[in-house]
Amino acid sequence: MGGEDFVIVNATFNAQDKIICKFKSDICTNGYVDAEHRAHCISPLLYENGRIQFELSTDNGTTFNRRGTWVSVHHSKFSSLKKSTLVNATKWQYYGTPNVSGDLTLVWNTSLISATSVNIEVWGYQETGTPYSESWEGNWTYLYSLEKAAPNSGIFKFTPQPAKKPYSEWEIGMLRLTTENQSDGAVNVKALWSPSHALAWHLEERFREDSAAWAYQKCLAWHKTEETLPNFLLEIADCPCTLAQSRADSGRFHTDYGCDIEKGSKCTYHPGAAHCVRAIQASPKYGAGQQCCYDAQGRQILTGDSIGGSTPDRGHDWGSPPYEKPPRVPGFSHGLYDVMSFYYCCLWSDNCQYYFLHRPSSDCTTYRPPKAGTTFGDPHFFTFDGANFTFNGRGEYTLVTGERNGTNGVLEIQGRTEQVKNINGVFVYSATPQNVTVMFPSGAGVETRARGALLSITVLLPDTFMNWTEGLFGVMSNSPDDDFTFRNGSVLAADASPEMFYELGTSWAIENKSSLFTYDSQFLLDNYLHAPKHHPDFTPVFSVTVDPAGPLYAEMSALCQGNRFCQFDTLVTEDLQVGHATMVSYESYMKLVESLEPVISCGFLDEPKNGAKKGDLYLVGASVNFTCSQGHVLSGSARRTCLPSGQWSGQPTFCISENILGIVLGTLLAVFSLVVIGVILFVNEKRLKLRKAKMAATSHEYQNTNTEKTENM
Repeated sequence: MGGEDFVIVNATFNAQDKIICKFKSDICTNGYVDAEHRAHCISPLLYENGRIQFELSTDNGTTFNRRGTWVSVHHSKFSSLKKSTLVNATKWQYYGTPNVSGDLTLVWNTSLISATSVNIEVWGYQETGTPYSESWEGNWTYLYSLEKAAPNSGIFKFTPQPAKKPYSEWEIGMLRLTTENQSDGAVNVKALWSPSHALAWHLEERFREDSAAWAYQKCLAWHKTEETLPNFLLEIADCPCTLAQSRADSGRFHTDYGCDIEKGSKCTYHPGAAHCVRAIQASPKYGAGQQCCYDAQGRQILTGDSIGGSTPDRGHDWGSPPYEKPPRVPGFSHGLYDVMSFYYCCLWSDNCQYYFLHRPSSDCTTYRPPKAGTTFGDPHFFTFDGANFTFNGRGEYTLVTGERNGTNGVLEIQGRTEQVKNINGVFVYSATPQNVTVMFPSGAGVETRARGALLSITVLLPDTFMNWTEGLFGVMSNSPDDDFTFRNGSVLAADASPEMFYELGTSWAIENKSSLFTYDSQFLLDNYLHAPKHHPDFTPVFSVTVDPAGPLYAEMSALCQGNRFCQFDTLVTEDLQVGHATMVSYESYMKLVESLEPVISCGFLDEPKNGAKKGDLYLVGASVNFTCSQGHVLSGSARRTCLPSGQWSGQPTFCISENILGIVLGTLLAVFSLVVIGVILFVNEKRLKLRKAKMAATSHEYQNTNTEKTENM
């Protein structure tokens, strides 16, 4: 939101320097030099998250000879200690609804504004133009001042009055505090913002006269607009089936800040939920977001069963690249299209059916958990297909390479191992990963280094992301029955000896031209850049003997509980702390694998019209029972069970009105009667025809006989 005063560190400036701070090559703010010769900048209002190009001028903008990056964060992630506070925020957002009135209170830390008086302004956010077109724009706008030159006492109380048009048309916004000498709505100046909130307290008089009716009309208008917009639901990913999966799949889902089990499960908008997650990535075309909520038993909560169910978002709460334009503006696009509509339909009126029609929960029928691979300890590798081995060569190696399906982007992970010292500081014949570099398909990379401790690496690999992977973690196999294959084409069984794995080190070793590492010390230059990537003179310990008479045996046995990885690392390094670290990493990995076990879902079953259902679990083995309301008869299956095939047993369930059933049966009986009568008439007619034919034949025969008699006479 801007207005933050920050300091340029590790540099000194002259008092006469004229500081200009430039963001994104075209947004400039005025800075200053303090008494300690430090330069300060004021952050600007932006419509995006992430790393922002930043430049500094000391000659009033003539030249910019200092450069760096500055990080813009989502407004809800910005420290609450650097914001003003809405006392009883619920009252602010329900003001004007039945039984909610009186004074509102705003408080702040006076030390954050160096002035004796402050201006308190109201700002609003709107998006205008045709949705999903170039004309679609989002803008923060200064609306009016609540108070000018108010004492900087840290508290402000007022009785809200309905805003006049056009100001009342802004329904989401913030309050901003500036020094009294700033002009109204001055942009990119030092300021203190409140949290973003629904501006119920300033809405027009009609809202206060009948808030439910006002909100209902808003809900209907939103409903009609939604019917004209693209269906973003078709491109968002399904949710994980269980709470355990949602927390383990940390590469694709992240805790929803508004419903966090680690912070007491205060899920205001999702009653009954214990934890919610959001998809990290927005959908590719429409920038939409996914949300998934779970109860305390770990079951997914769906809007078809509960008002506390998860709801997808037309605008991803965290925004999405390239940001700046709707619906990708962090926080506020989501606020308009997904939060304010919830207020209209569910909180200020009782019309949630419209909201859930356009924001139904996604079930987990198409969700596929990622595969987990890890390395820890001496090091021990667990590949994506579950095999494990120990490889303790010394050098720089490829851990994973892979490409995203349908693109040219490549993921590559490289690891550097170093020889380990035991607890006495003596080198032992073992090497562990100390450095890891990751290069992402976008071209960005990150290098991680361990200092004096073992480095544990865990990689989550969605099966829809990678076309192939290879390196120390193995090549992903399309068939679960295949062996895992390494880059040089060798196929090894899971029980291959450590010596065999070590011999493959030369094929896994990287080359300088493909290295992702930095070499910024003489040690790295001598031992890695200008040395073999797989040290041929280093022979590690391939196996150890567990000696019950050994000095570490008793403590190691209590610690490792028979775990061979823990035992190996403890004995090789002669260090129980190393064994403990290995044990923790192993248990963490096993818990991760358990959490990511695939679960079969048969999908949501709705209750029949004029009926009810019992059961809100849709995973394999679960059953749902159906009943019909009085005056209705059940047709189909009264009980359906989720089968291992992912299909529901039985037939679809319907509740048919007894009146309709009577009419249908009566109609069928009448039709049947008519058919019977028709058959009888047909049969009778046939009989009559047959009788007439016989009579005619008899008459003809009689005439012939009489003729013969006459002739004889």
